[in-house]
Amino acid sequence: MPYVRIETRKGWLEGRSEELFDGIDQALVDILGVPPGDSLLRLHCHATEMIRLPQGCDPRFVLLEVALFPGRSLATKRALYRALTDAVVVLGVSPDAVTVMLNEVALDNWGIRNGQVASNVNFDFLITV
Repeated sequence: MPYVRIETRKGWLEGRSEELFDGIDQALVDILGVPPGDSLLRLHCHATEMIRLPQGCDPRFVLLEVALFPGRSLATKRALYRALTDAVVVLGVSPDAVTVMLNEVALDNWGIRNGQVASNVNFDFLITV
């Protein structure tokens, strides 16, 4: 059940957000084994004057911040970086304009499903190590 925040500039993605969501969701399913549609995906499109990108950066820059349970191997993380980047690149964005950040949040720091601590919940998927 990863939570993904997607940040970019307004304009270039118009009418293609579902395609982006589908690609990101599929990457999470394929690499992490989470059930399809189980992840929260949030898209934030900023007005040009509300986001300053690094000098020389593609204006279609995309930042993907993924909050997830800890425990994945470096190989799994690498595969996830590649799959998430590919999900954005198919929309015409340069791979150099995609950044993925993983925020591993301990199970005891997630309050889910009626306020339960995630460490007390049985999930239908395994954390791949």
